[in-house]
Amino acid sequence: MLTYTVFAPIHDNAVSNPAVDSDFKMGYYSGAFLPKSFSIDSTIVLDKNPNYHFASETKINRIREIHTSGTVSQTRDLFEANTINNYLINTNDQSGWDKYVGNASEPIKTDGLVRYDEDAEDAYTQMLFFNFLNSSYFGDTNAKKEAIIKSKLFQFSGTREFFFANLDRSIWGKYYSKIFDGDRSVSSNVRNTFVPDFIKSESKDFQTIEAEQINSEKLYGNAGTNVKKEDIKDGENFYSARAYGLEITNNSSKLKTAQSESAKKLREDLSSADNDLKEALKDGKKITLKTYLDPSKTTDERAALIEMFKTFSAIENNPITIDVITSRTSNEYQQMLDDGVEDLAISGWSPDYADAMSYSNTLKINGDHGMHFRFGQLYQFDDSKTPLNQFDSESADDTFTRLKNAHKDMYNELLIQNGEGENLFKSRYNYSKELVNVDETESGLKRNEDFAKLEAQTLYKDYFAMPLIRRSPSMTFTITNLVPFTSSRVPYGLSALQFGNYDFSSKLLSYDKIEDLRIAYLSKKDEVDKDKTKYRDSLAWQ
Repeated sequence: MLTYTVFAPIHDNAVSNPAVDSDFKMGYYSGAFLPKSFSIDSTIVLDKNPNYHFASETKINRIREIHTSGTVSQTRDLFEANTINNYLINTNDQSGWDKYVGNASEPIKTDGLVRYDEDAEDAYTQMLFFNFLNSSYFGDTNAKKEAIIKSKLFQFSGTREFFFANLDRSIWGKYYSKIFDGDRSVSSNVRNTFVPDFIKSESKDFQTIEAEQINSEKLYGNAGTNVKKEDIKDGENFYSARAYGLEITNNSSKLKTAQSESAKKLREDLSSADNDLKEALKDGKKITLKTYLDPSKTTDERAALIEMFKTFSAIENNPITIDVITSRTSNEYQQMLDDGVEDLAISGWSPDYADAMSYSNTLKINGDHGMHFRFGQLYQFDDSKTPLNQFDSESADDTFTRLKNAHKDMYNELLIQNGEGENLFKSRYNYSKELVNVDETESGLKRNEDFAKLEAQTLYKDYFAMPLIRRSPSMTFTITNLVPFTSSRVPYGLSALQFGNYDFSSKLLSYDKIEDLRIAYLSKKDEVDKDKTKYRDSLAWQ
């Protein structure tokens, strides 16, 4: 609860009064700060809460956060205009980087410059989700027809596998990593697993365990029969290697030919799998998918995302093309995601606590990411008359039969003719059922082994959702008046985002002073790793 305050107790009226969703003044707050003013897509001002239990420990009186979007230099411009005093240096802002950092290995000794080698964002995995039933299905006749085609396209496992093998994630990942990548063609920010390696059991990290499960389940494809962590760790192009082998993956000319052949086969297989798909693809036609971008991303990052999808669409013989649309506002973008009008959704997840279940739970058939893959809408268990029962009380076969019998017309219209829609439902249902069982019955290494097995099946058998990148660079540099190394940096929960424990220096600390604070912090961290009771704040632990 202390690391993820969403679980903290709240006032009854905060639940019963719906007005709090639209008017922050109607809210009830128990944290270190209270909202003073708010302007959408602009600013939020927070004032110190005098009634906070640890108010005596809160050194900051007011926080003013400014919403930024547009050019990569915008935050630097605000910093240099003395508008902000906590400035994360964007690796794509060459002028800012050269002025304040220079060489990351031996940075300029800029006053206030803090280097962090780890970041809470390290735990955040950006994912690509396939929308199995666009909400336009419930619209007019033409929109409905398009939605049926797209649903069948995604139900076909070869489509999802084709995305895994051929979407060049490095194009986006380089936005975050290029300054650290040197001559590497693969971005060091590419991520091949949903659960990252900070999740450990008995000193064995999750990616090591997942590599073992890939081997055990024979899900290695053309990547070789002895997959190791080094093959699936961040910064490796495992998806391509698995599809084409390393020799082809590392040869751009051979890879281009292999992708063309794969796309041609996909077109043929789709046409054989379903008559609607055959009709949609006849005479060389393509199926057009839509994805939306958040306008709060910098223009450079949006350009990278557009290029990633453009490069995918340009694969010779590709039966799929992708339209990328930038929403006008962040609220509009979120509404698009909520409404399910996108065909491909980019979203992500950072864990509430240090356990793989915090990730894996989101991919249950009725999990948190259900708003993106929309199984409930396709298979109609979101219908109040045909809800899901407890997983341990009904088999996948019986559940599918019950739902199909209740929605025969819809199932006959939507499910792909080759039977893969039924197979996918049963596979994801069984995933969900087994996941709940593991969570309730297993602990320690066995728990993570079982979670890793389920994830390996999710990624490399079902191709259900696609890990893309992590957003945090190898290291970050910030110029700040906040005294560093005094607050949590754990990559789970919300504690790394809290300001209650920070001290504020009216003058930027010297680089050498900050390095002294780093050395002291690392020394104390080592002590705490050995003895969790060390340096506990008496006020918090009384």
